Amino acid sequence: MLSLKRGSVLILLTRKLFGKKVVLLDITETGLLVVTGPFSINGISLRRVNFKYTISSGAIINLKKINSSVLNDEYFETLKKSKSKNFQFKNYNYVLSHRIRQNYVDKYIIDCLKNNFFLRAYLKTSLPSFSTL
Repeated sequence: MLSLKRGSVLILLTRKLFGKKVVLLDITETGLLVVTGPFSINGISLRRVNFKYTISSGAIINLKKINSSVLNDEYFETLKKSKSKNFQFKNYNYVLSHRIRQNYVDKYIIDCLKNNFFLRAYLKTSLPSFSTL
């Protein structure tokens, strides 16, 4: 976990997302990693992942201008609660703000990848799933 830095490209090892490449945005206080695909490239949205289920590849993207301080555990817990029917606020506002945040992060990462065709192609690829192994 010490070698993980903002902008590192990671490979996910969870069953659902096995072999997908993601970009590390931040590390939360509980030790979970905040990652994104970006969604427009490989279909992985902003999410938290346990570092035990990742492998670090050598690639790094420069993410100095992204403010990821709002992407903390409280944000993701509120987003999770907003999907339940008993949530007291309007669910639509939280989901909409999450989608706006996702689009902003995706746009910034894609702008960083415009000059690096090979890294963009690398993020699109994935390893074979468990069922084909």
